[in-house]
Order: sequence, then C-alpha cells, then structure tokens
Amino acid sequence: MAVGAQRSANGRGLLLANPHFPWMGGMRFYQMQLTIPGQLDVMGAALPGLPVVNIGFNRHLAWTHTVDTSNHFTLYRLQLDPKDPTRYLLDGKSLPLAQQTISVTVKADNGSLSQVERQVYSSQFGPVVQWPGRLDWDAHVAYSLRDANLDNTRVLQQWYQINRADSLAALKGSVETLQGIPWVNTLAVDQGGGALYLNQSVVPYVDQQLLGACSNPQGQGRMVVLDGSRSACQWKVDAQAAQPGIFPARLLPSLERQDFVQNSNDPAWMANPAQPLTGYSPLVSRSDQPLGMRSRFALQRLQGTARLGVDDLQRMVTDDEVYLASLVLPDLLQWCKGAGADVQAVCSSLAAWNGKADLDSGIGLVHFQNLFNALAGYPESWRVAFNPADPQHTPRGLAVEQAAVRKLVHEAALASLKQVNDSGVAGEARWGQVQQALDGTPVPGGPQALGVYNAMYSVPHGQGKRLVVSGTSYLQLVSFTDKGPEARGLLAFSQSSEAASAHASDQTKAFAAKQLAVIPFTEAQIKADPAYREVVISEGDKGVVAQQ
Repeated sequence: MAVGAQRSANGRGLLLANPHFPWMGGMRFYQMQLTIPGQLDVMGAALPGLPVVNIGFNRHLAWTHTVDTSNHFTLYRLQLDPKDPTRYLLDGKSLPLAQQTISVTVKADNGSLSQVERQVYSSQFGPVVQWPGRLDWDAHVAYSLRDANLDNTRVLQQWYQINRADSLAALKGSVETLQGIPWVNTLAVDQGGGALYLNQSVVPYVDQQLLGACSNPQGQGRMVVLDGSRSACQWKVDAQAAQPGIFPARLLPSLERQDFVQNSNDPAWMANPAQPLTGYSPLVSRSDQPLGMRSRFALQRLQGTARLGVDDLQRMVTDDEVYLASLVLPDLLQWCKGAGADVQAVCSSLAAWNGKADLDSGIGLVHFQNLFNALAGYPESWRVAFNPADPQHTPRGLAVEQAAVRKLVHEAALASLKQVNDSGVAGEARWGQVQQALDGTPVPGGPQALGVYNAMYSVPHGQGKRLVVSGTSYLQLVSFTDKGPEARGLLAFSQSSEAASAHASDQTKAFAAKQLAVIPFTEAQIKADPAYREVVISEGDKGVVAQQ
C-alpha cells in the first residue's frame, strides 16, 4: 500500500510492504543493506542469490511488490501431421518437432546413482508440455508453452535501477524502458508525497483482437490456448517493447496519485476506486471478477479523507482482522439459533470467537475457515451476488433464509466438527497454540481468502498443530522526513535459517508480540546499535578479522 501527500499524516510518502512468501527454501527473503559510497545506498530484502534489493527503500523513495494476475505465458494447440505425431502443421506445412535428449543423475533409495534420460520436444512456439487429462499429446494434437520471461534477461538490471532511483519518475522510467519485471506489480512512494502503482511486468502481446481470432474454446481455466496451426496467431510485435512479442509499457496499467494506491494480488482495476484502471487485454488485467477479500479490507480501511500515519498502516496487519467475518458471521450466528444440537459445538465456538486470527483467537476461527471453504464452491449462497458496478461491497451476506443454503451450512458444520476432532485440536485451544513456526513459536495471521491482511498459510503438522510454510515475510513501513527515510519492520521468519543461530527465531518472537523494530539506515543509525561490530574480509588471504 502506498499513501501519498493528500492522505499521509505529514504530507510525504508512506509505504506498507507486506509480501507473502515462503518461510523456508529458495524463495525465502533475507534482509540486507547495499552501500557503494556515492553510487548506491539501499535497504530491504532480497531472495537468495540476488545481488540487489527486491523490496526496500533508499534515501528518496520506498517500494514494494505484489504478485500480479497477468498472464506470462500462453499455450499453443498444435495440429499434428496425421502421418507422424512428431510433426505439426503450420500454415499447412508439415514441420518436425525439435528433439533434445536430457540426462539427469538420479539417486536411488539405496544411495546408488544412475542416469535417467528423457526426450524433450519443442515446436517453434516452445517446449511441448503434457498435463494428463487436460493437455494430452495424442495422435491429433499436442500443446506447446511459450513463456514471455524466457527472453527476459533484464531482471538484475531492472532492480539495480530501482535501487538507485531518486524519484518516482526515475523508478517509473526505468520500468517502462527496461521492462525487466517478470511477474509482479510495483507500488512506491517518494519523499515528495507521490504514490505510484504499476502493473508493468512481462506479458505476451495478445490483445482482445488476437484473442478473439486465435483463442481455443477448449482452453483450460485461466490458461490461454492459441491456435498453433496458423502463424497469424503469433504474439504481436511492437517496436517500443523491450523484447519482441510483449506488450509495450504504454499499453500496461500505470497510476500515480496523491492520495493512495493499493494492491493485494488482484487485477489493476481497483488500485484506487476513484480512478479505475480498465480497458486492457484480459491477459493484462480484468474488471469483471470479484475483488479478493484483502483488497476489500484495505479499501475499507482507506475510505474517507482522514490522514494516515505509520501506526494506522501497521494496525492493518497486526490487528489480524478477518474481514470476511464482518460480511457473513452475523448470518451464521442467526442460522445457529435454529440449528440442531449436533452442531452446537460449532455455534458456541463461532459465538465466542473474536473475529480475528490473533494468538488469542479461539477455534471459532478454524470452524469459520472450514465453513467458508465448503461454501466457496456455491456462489448462490451469497445473499447479494457480485456486481461489477459495486466491487467494494459485493458479494456479501450469507443467504441462510434459503433452505438450500441452511442445508449446506449444516453439512459443512458437521464436516468441520469431524475435521477439528480428527486433527486433534482441543475445543478450548487458542490459535497461537495451533499455528506455529518450526521451532514452536506461535504465529498470528490467517488465510488470505478470509481477508486477513496478515496472510498466513499453514499445514497440518502433528497432533493439533499447524506449521506456517508461507505468509507475511519482510514487513516494512517507511515514511519520510526532512532528514530522510524512517522505517520500522521485521522479517517474520527471522534472518537465519540455521536452527542453532541466535537469529533463527528472534524476529519471529517479536512478530508474535507485534513488536516491529526501527530499521537503521544511515551510518550513524547503524553504528548506534549496541551490538554493532565490523567484519573486515581480507582480499589477501581471505582471512576474517573481527573488530569490536
């Protein structure tokens, strides 16, 4: 979320960064500051192996990203040559699929190693892919996948330019020129009070006209399937795009305002309801689908004209509010008044629940999530259906006045009781006793589908426990004064992945206590830390000398 001069407490930029990423593995964020005197000074977090900051701030601006909803690849349905299923027809001409043998060393259960070979086939559109039952390679058709990011070699250069940007204009200009962002939205503020939203990642140039002429009606879900038998169905090429076959920046969503812009992994449409972003290719952004519950929660908190400070944005995360509860919990409690004795345990839990996903929340949260999951496949259960003319307030309400909906809720409640009992969660358990980090530290937050801004995804992990595997990661709040940036935040899963490290769970415990720390940025702030020490790595012998 990016708040501009018209809404921020001090009339300067104010940013909340709350990316939801894995808590372990190769997509785990790490905090760092990069300083090259006179050239670069940037603080934030990055994914392993990247020599640049992905999300962070410098003296002039702060930025964050959210995973976008744009398509970054398309499928091509190949018409195979009736005489040979390893050849395909393009404009009536038979062409061979390119073949490549890939050999991989595989370790068996007994520890022995062997080589396993596979034949990989490709058309001029890309590699042939298979998905049994959905994308089958038979005697008639096969499917190739064309990935727009396969030719995107500009990623590191893109984030280096963002790291060095001294204004929103500089940041925006680099994104529009390089087009190196692979699959995320960008939100940013600067010290002057501007707020910027960009949905400008690498997207195949397939506009509505090309989609209408070439899309395959047998496409699967959100996947775009184009006709691979006609060269006219190739992605369009624009001279102003950074690479052939992708949309140029001028045809992608961009919005700069002085009040706010926001995104919670929804299309660009409602970045700010006062200025809807519409009219784009469906591969870029859509305006005909319901907003996610987190976006609706954010827009509710942003409504009005009141000035917003750092504490206001922090509470959006640390309040752990379940927004969906405000839409349907009263209806569930109304249903409970006439429900049978076999589901009274669920009803009692719902009545006692505080409507949050914090450490003290009862298992009413678990039952609420189970009920919502069961009803999600029945859009008719909403009392007020989604209306594109009112995306901030629809759908809403649970139609418990309908017998069919009451039946669905009753069945879902019985199933939830069984699920909770089978999982070993005690009836009096608190959420902090259920959802935990790997070391047992309780973790607040809940499912993003419920509208929890502090989104957490956890999986069953032993009797009555759930292990957090992804969610809030690098949490950052940045404001600006005449002296430069002021930041607070933390890394929710802590800096070290080594269990024995003193920094393996320190920030996780602070996160559980909702205690964000001041993030030092200037040299003076860094050296003021009582734990400060300097490590000099000798270029001569690679020895390490520690100086207190």
